[in-house]
Amino acid sequence: MIYLDPGDLFRIAEAATGSAPAVRNAGLMVSSTSRPQRSESGRDAYPTLHDKAAALMHTLLRNRPLGAGNGQLAWAATAVFLDANGAPPGLTQRDAVDLVVAVADGTIDEVGVIAERLRGSDPAG
Repeated sequence: MIYLDPGDLFRIAEAATGSAPAVRNAGLMVSSTSRPQRSESGRDAYPTLHDKAAALMHTLLRNRPLGAGNGQLAWAATAVFLDANGAPPGLTQRDAVDLVVAVADGTIDEVGVIAERLRGSDPAG
């Protein structure tokens, strides 16, 4: 499994926004990259690749480590993570935007639902 680190997030944010990002809280960058790797009682807290990607996206959107561009970073980092692990996200651009907005505003707050959307399926329909 290839995981992202805070330096990767910084570079991804720079590429996604076109300028060096203003990091609001470096600790939140570390937290965001650590969450997909978390284990509980010796088991992966997020067992599948898409669960890990969803945890990354959720943490970036809820913690908002940048001064601006958190949505762009969250989507780009999630896509890079999935692609690096051989599973590009199965969403259209419109579906990706809708997912980012729904996670950012709390409409979708469950990692499992986010993971299903990243696979390209909609558990609600």
